[in-house]
Amino acid sequence: MWRNRSAAMYLGRGLCLLQVNGQALLRLEHSPTLPITAVLELLTERCKAIAINLSGLQLKIDLSAALCSGYILANHSNPLTPVVRQQIAQTMRIPVSNLALRQCAAQPQLVAGTTQALINTLSAWAMRHRVKMHAVQALWSTVTHADRAKPSSIAAIILHEPDGATLFSQGTPALVTPVWQYLANQQEVNLQDIQRQLLQAQGLQASQAAVFKFLAKEGHAGEPGLSAWPAHWEAA
Repeated sequence: MWRNRSAAMYLGRGLCLLQVNGQALLRLEHSPTLPITAVLELLTERCKAIAINLSGLQLKIDLSAALCSGYILANHSNPLTPVVRQQIAQTMRIPVSNLALRQCAAQPQLVAGTTQALINTLSAWAMRHRVKMHAVQALWSTVTHADRAKPSSIAAIILHEPDGATLFSQGTPALVTPVWQYLANQQEVNLQDIQRQLLQAQGLQASQAAVFKFLAKEGHAGEPGLSAWPAHWEAA
C-alpha cells in the first residue's frame, strides 16, 4: 500500500535534487555526461546513506530544459499531428517512435518534448523502488504561472537553470519552432552576456523580458506565483 508522502525531484544535466517533505534536501552533483540510469542509481545509494526511504513516495519530477525542450506551435488547436511530431523529432535528432510530447496547459502554444526512453527509464526506476511517479514536466512550464510573466508588456520569458538558459518569445512560427536555448558547459559563463545574446537574436529589449533564475542551492527569496521549489528561485 502506498503511503502518502509527497516529494519533488529536479533532474538536469549535472544536477539532481530530491526534496522529501519533512526531510533535508538531497543535492546530487554529477558529470553532465553521466547516463540517467547511473544518476538514478547514485541517487538511490545516497538516499540509503542518509535514511531517505523511497518506497511509498508520491513523486513529481521537474526536468531541466536540457532534458525536456520547448517548442512553439503556430496552430495549437490540434498540435500533435504526424507532421508536427516528425518536425520535432527531426529537431531533436531522434526517431518519432522515441518522441514524448506534452502540451502546456497554461500556454497551449507551447509543447514540451523529451524522449520516450527517458520517460521509460524514470518509470522503471520508480517501479523498482515502489515510488509513485504522478507527474513529469519541464521546469520551464511552471514559470508561465509566475506573476512577472503575466503582464501584456512581456514579450519573452528567460529561464536560467544550472545547465543552461532558455528563451520563449511571442513569435509567429511557421509550423513548429524550437525555443532559443543555450546549454552551459563546465566553464564559468556570464549570464548577462547569454541573456543579451538570446534577446538580440529575437530582436527584443531587456525591458520586454521576464527573467527567472533557478539555482541548485536553496536559501533564496522565492518567486511570487511559483510554488515549486520556493527556496531555489533567486529574486530578479
